[in-house]
Amino acid sequence: MPRFKEASHIVDELIAALGVDPRNRAVYTGWDAVVGEPLCRSIPLVGIRGDTLLVAARTPAHHQHVTLHRREWLKRINAATPGRTFTDIRVVPPADLTNR
Repeated sequence: MPRFKEASHIVDELIAALGVDPRNRAVYTGWDAVVGEPLCRSIPLVGIRGDTLLVAARTPAHHQHVTLHRREWLKRINAATPGRTFTDIRVVPPADLTNR
């Protein structure tokens, strides 16, 4: 009889096979809780570069929101992701966010 794996284990294996730090999974899954609903749809986490979180901002007002809440969000994401310490959140040009 074949042994089945939990979906979370399969995702972890795929992440490792792609060479992505498995600790980043907690960052991506925790971002929505850090930013909150519905704001997380307008300021999605789109990447991680070293100790910097890369986010897209739907509008200039959302960009300003990142600027105002940067320190608070860094404290919250660092608390939620043991073993990782992020020092900055940088807004990058958004891809097409209209379908999110």
